[in-house]
Amino acid sequence: MRHARRESDAGQSLLEVVIALALFTVGVATVGLTLVDADVSSRQGVERTQATLLAREGLEAARSIRDADFDNLTAGSHGLALSAGRWTFSGASDVQDQFTRTVAVADLDIDAKRITSTVSWQFTAARPNSVVLTDDLTDWNQTQGNAGDVSAVISGMFWEPGQERLRDMTIQNDGPSTVTIDKMTVWWGGVKKLKQIRIDNANLYGPVPDASAVASGTEIDIVDFSMAAGSGAKVVNYLTFTGNVPQKDFIVKFIMTDGSTKYVLVDL
Repeated sequence: MRHARRESDAGQSLLEVVIALALFTVGVATVGLTLVDADVSSRQGVERTQATLLAREGLEAARSIRDADFDNLTAGSHGLALSAGRWTFSGASDVQDQFTRTVAVADLDIDAKRITSTVSWQFTAARPNSVVLTDDLTDWNQTQGNAGDVSAVISGMFWEPGQERLRDMTIQNDGPSTVTIDKMTVWWGGVKKLKQIRIDNANLYGPVPDASAVASGTEIDIVDFSMAAGSGAKVVNYLTFTGNVPQKDFIVKFIMTDGSTKYVLVDL
């Protein structure tokens, strides 16, 4: 009986050792996987930060090209190169280490462009990644005619709750004679439509039913709005949309009766 008990004790001890080894192995594997996962997350964060910086640089380069000559912002997909300290478009994309950058230019209007800076890379062979940033640029030298006398202030603009109504831009005639706004065009992102424009407490467009509202980029023949010389700031009370507009970047174009245009970039 004593011999049998010793064999039983030995068997139990062996089982305990096996269980302990199994638990130790699982623990080591878990720690190893945690460390690997942390390393992957850290690397992914670093690479996304690098890609974001390159994408931002793409937008800044496009802005620099615009400042040199708006006509150089040709529609299409471009790469970037530095020449004599200035940014230029070169090829269809440019490569920075493992990152490929493309700066796409799209025509919104004769004097307005939408810039999309995309940086893509392979985190692994099976995990492609990309960062996409956008910006809208206008020809800031476009100040001919009556539009050159119009200034705009956007610092007081805000969205009403629900982001269906954008409020409180101010515009002003700084010139020596009356200026009249004849038409307007507004660009924004998303599928919602514009159904009302109200300036200086008067409806210049709409409100119209949702079914009759206009899409982004539509030229609107508003009720003529005149600003006499020295009449002070006029409030664009609101632009009303058919639903929530998530886009932060807008372009508002005012077209004067003499055909000149004033662009206002809004970034909320």
